[in-house]
Amino acid sequence: MKEHSTYIKYLFSITLILILPAIALSIHYEPLSGDLTRLGYLSENNYGWNKKQPVQIIFPNPTSKFPEILVIGDSFSYGNVWQSHIKEKYQKNFLTIRWSDLKNQSSCYFEYLKKSYPSLKSVIFETVEMGAVGKLIETSEIIQKPCKFKPSKPFIKQPKKFKTENLRNKNGFIKDPVFLYKTFLNQFKIEEEIKTSSKTYILKLKNKDLFSHVNSEYGLFYRNAINDKKAWKIIDINRAIDASELIKDHLKNHNLESLFLLIPDKSTAYQEQIISKDIIYKNQILDRLKYDKSFISVIDEFKKLVANEIDFYLSNDTHLSTLGYKHMGEIIFNKSLISEN
Repeated sequence: MKEHSTYIKYLFSITLILILPAIALSIHYEPLSGDLTRLGYLSENNYGWNKKQPVQIIFPNPTSKFPEILVIGDSFSYGNVWQSHIKEKYQKNFLTIRWSDLKNQSSCYFEYLKKSYPSLKSVIFETVEMGAVGKLIETSEIIQKPCKFKPSKPFIKQPKKFKTENLRNKNGFIKDPVFLYKTFLNQFKIEEEIKTSSKTYILKLKNKDLFSHVNSEYGLFYRNAINDKKAWKIIDINRAIDASELIKDHLKNHNLESLFLLIPDKSTAYQEQIISKDIIYKNQILDRLKYDKSFISVIDEFKKLVANEIDFYLSNDTHLSTLGYKHMGEIIFNKSLISEN
């Protein structure tokens, strides 16, 4: 009995020795909130944003029973942030759906949407730069499919109205032991080693006042966003541009205006602020489409804003901050025909 009691005490002591440091690290690293910290096994206490953000009211989707603008978008539109800014300031109403809603559809899909929402006047095709070529080509193929079946209803999230948080949550635990272990090991590696072993690049910046995280002399960037664009072929870019013309013609037949919104990848927006030569490449598709009136070009404004606004993109993430989305809403409204509708 005494031996059994000793064994229990021994096991309990070993468990405490293992668990207590893990709990301490979990609290020290702060709860995960960014995709780049998650992919790079990096702590939020080093790379999480710290500057207070403006608050934005987020309206339900659609923002009205009579939306004027349909957004087909990715994760830069899912949160309904830039749309809510335009709704609040300029009283324009949006319906936002996902690119995945277009899959398995056919040439009668936009006719179906127009009949379902007669108030629609414009369609904004929003995609992050990295996914632009594929998304445009896929959409042009969908609108050429024969209409043999009834279109399916889009998946629409309809959250209640709420306000965004202006501060990052720093209280809580990281429950993933693998993340804790890898993050702990990364503390002893130099930036170059982490860069070659994860999906997150840690690149030295020319200016340490671009972000509000602790290690602000360095910025986090997504490896695939850099490498995928380097791999683009001219023939694919030409196909994407031809696809945009097909899409415009198709929607015009249904009395819908087509607008294309390509969001610069974080590495593109901050390219002139990065010391490393790894991401010096020509932004072919953005440069080619810059002067097309149906494309809402935001690249020039973004490059100016990232140099002057702290945390325009979130320091720990590939996406914009609330401040960034509000600026984006202004650019979209002022540079597109939706302001005239």
